Amino acid sequence: MKGIEDLRRRADEIGAHLHAGLLTTTDENGKPAWVDGREAISIMMDLMRFRHDHDSLSFDALPENLRSQVVLWSRVQLDDNHTHGALIIAIRKWCSKIMGGEKS
Repeated sequence: MKGIEDLRRRADEIGAHLHAGLLTTTDENGKPAWVDGREAISIMMDLMRFRHDHDSLSFDALPENLRSQVVLWSRVQLDDNHTHGALIIAIRKWCSKIMGGEKS
């Protein structure tokens, strides 16, 4: 019974995150994590400011707080129904590109 209770608790936690506007992702260790989809504009602006101030955007050059956000946003799970907005998709692609070592 403990296993079923754990699964039920975990499903409830995931459901609560879905209803709160959070997007599922994974951290550096592959553990489930969430980012707030309402903060998409903020992360985009932070990346654009950094790029403007430094002429390019590379993962190693980012400050730690921005680097951790890029890791999370690069792994945001998009559903097959394409219900995520264009901004979410664009940020995920941009962060994936940064994680891949490509300079922007």
